[in-house]
Amino acid sequence: MSWTPVALPAPAPNQAYLDVSALDGGRLACPAWMILSGVPMTSSERLEVPSLGFLLSHSASGKKVVYALGMPRLEDLSTLPGFETFAHIYLGDEGKVSPLRLFTFESDGCVHDSLKKGGVQPEEVDVVVISHLHWDHVGDARPFTEAEFILGSGAKGITNGEDPQTQSPVVIHVSAPAKRTRFIENWETSIGGLKAHDFFGDGSVHVLDTTGHLGGHIAFLARTSLDGSWILLVGDTVHHMSILHGECDFACHDNGHGGVLCMHRDPEMARDTIRKLKALVDMPRAQLQIANVNADEGFYLPVKFAPVT
Repeated sequence: MSWTPVALPAPAPNQAYLDVSALDGGRLACPAWMILSGVPMTSSERLEVPSLGFLLSHSASGKKVVYALGMPRLEDLSTLPGFETFAHIYLGDEGKVSPLRLFTFESDGCVHDSLKKGGVQPEEVDVVVISHLHWDHVGDARPFTEAEFILGSGAKGITNGEDPQTQSPVVIHVSAPAKRTRFIENWETSIGGLKAHDFFGDGSVHVLDTTGHLGGHIAFLARTSLDGSWILLVGDTVHHMSILHGECDFACHDNGHGGVLCMHRDPEMARDTIRKLKALVDMPRAQLQIANVNADEGFYLPVKFAPVT
C-alpha cells in the first residue's frame, strides 16, 4: 500500500501552541495474549501497561488542560462514584472467576498526585478531556473541582445508559460530573481522514474522533511550537507500538460462547483508525505518545516534551 502524506494545518502568524508533560496515572500488568495477536491464551507472558495522563498548557491563554485521568488508586476503588460494580468484582470474592482478575496493579500512581508533584494543583486545571470511559482512563474526577469535562460525542449513549456497553463493569459512565460535562459534537473539519474539532479555535490543538475501541474515544493532536511541531496523544486506540507499526495485529480470541474476546468494540473500525493515526505520526515533526506506552522519564511534569525539530 502506497503512503499518502497527511496535510497538517499550517501555523498562523503568532501561532498559539501547547507545552505538554506526561503524568503518572498508575500501572497495570496483564496477560500478553489480551493485547498482542499470536500469543496463545495458555501463555504466562505478561505485559506491564502504564495509563498515562498529560498536562497541556496553552501558550496564549495560560489555560491548563489534562488529557486522560489514568487509573484510580486501588485504595479509592470502593468509594468512587460509578465504580461500584467494578470494585465488587475486582475486590470481591477471590474465588470468583472474572477476566478483571487477570489485571494486577503494579504501581498506584494517580494523575492528581502527579500534578501536585509537578507544582500544579488539580483545582487549577481548566479542562479535563477524558479519552474514553474505561475504568483505567477515567481516574478520579473529584479533585478537579473547577474543570470543564470533555467527552467525545459517541460517549453520550454511554453516559445516558442507552448504549449497551454501559452494562460492562469496566465502563464507568458517571465518572465525570454531569453539570460540568460537554460533548464534542461539532466536527467541523478532518485531519488525515479523522473527524476533527479545533478545540481553542486557534489551530493549537485538535480533538480527533478515534472510534473503534469504545464509543466516544478521542485523541488530542497538539502543536508544541510556533512553527509546526506536533504531538499526538492517544488513549486506547492502539495499545502497543508493534501494533501501530504493523508488526503484529491486536489480539482477538474466540470467547467460547460464539463471540469474540477483543480489547476493541469494533475491530475493523479500530484497524482503520490505527492506519490513519500511523499516517499522522509518520509526518515530519510529529511525535506520538500512547497512554499505555511508557514515556521517557524526562518528559514528566514539570519537564515537558521537547518539540520535534
